[in-house]
Amino acid sequence: MSINNIIEDLSKGKKIFISIGIFLFIVLIVLILLPQKQTVEKPITEEQKMEIIDALLKDTSEANSEQKGKTIRELSSEQNLSNEEKLEIINNLKN
Repeated sequence: MSINNIIEDLSKGKKIFISIGIFLFIVLIVLILLPQKQTVEKPITEEQKMEIIDALLKDTSEANSEQKGKTIRELSSEQNLSNEEKLEIINNLKN
């Protein structure tokens, strides 16, 4: 095996390595730039707000509606309420 053959083999391997590196870099850039899945928050209707207020006012064990047995935390998580909205509902109840 001559030195020229060794140099040619190394240059071929180097080209393959660079090609793989460029491919992986492009894949990484594409994955980063893909838009992330965004959740769409649905606006809360007055009826849903009233259901949450009713649940706050009633003991969950005494609730007679289809919301029976659900805690306030479960109801608010179903409605995707923000902390500000929860505080607003509680403040409205205090007044």
